[in-house]
Amino acid sequence: MSSIHKEELNWIIDAIDGLSTPSYLKQIIGRPTIPVFFVRVLQLMLKSLHVPEERARIYAVAVTLLDMGQVMHDRVTVDSQPEPDAHRKQQLYVLAGDYFSSIFYQQLAKHQETEGLAFLLEAIGRMNEKKMTFHMAQETFASKVEEWEQMREISGGLLVALADFFHADQPEPTPWRDIVKELMVLRHIKDSGYLFDTEAEAAWVQSASQRLNEATAKLEDDLVKDELNILIREAMPFT
Repeated sequence: MSSIHKEELNWIIDAIDGLSTPSYLKQIIGRPTIPVFFVRVLQLMLKSLHVPEERARIYAVAVTLLDMGQVMHDRVTVDSQPEPDAHRKQQLYVLAGDYFSSIFYQQLAKHQETEGLAFLLEAIGRMNEKKMTFHMAQETFASKVEEWEQMREISGGLLVALADFFHADQPEPTPWRDIVKELMVLRHIKDSGYLFDTEAEAAWVQSASQRLNEATAKLEDDLVKDELNILIREAMPFT
């Protein structure tokens, strides 16, 4: 990663940190975790799609905060009768998620990014439908492979939507659609710490890796490819 690229990444992370850590929120949930890997993928994708630097900053900050809000909401369990302390904590996670989401709206509205806001809101609706379907079916999945197939349509959803938005005037879909789907589900599997116990699971990961490499090869900028390959190596559940 070049020094200029690192400086830009640090600027984005500092901006997210400043917006996501008001004192009262830290008292409620502690210091929120910024998804640095997500930010790095987002930053590289926007660069590859030739989004102007200032506009890329706006979307990198806003969409990461939206992702953080989605993660907070996902932490709320569906237990119908949680213990009082657990119920209070769930309420706090909902409020924290709402707070992050509200800053996403605020940031895009502040910079008159109304088209992007509307586009992403539609994407969020589709993602939430997929999440509900996923959670309702989770206990009935026949295998981890089936679960991962569903997860790959969810984990990179915000990035896919953003890639579509900034590539809307082109006749062919951007390779980034496939890149982020495969990359983010692989990272999800790695972060879960799952221990592979069937050949089918290992084969699925290898297949996802192959699809990811094929999509990466379609990118034109060799420097972007090099930086993306670093991210791919970091995301792989095993080498």
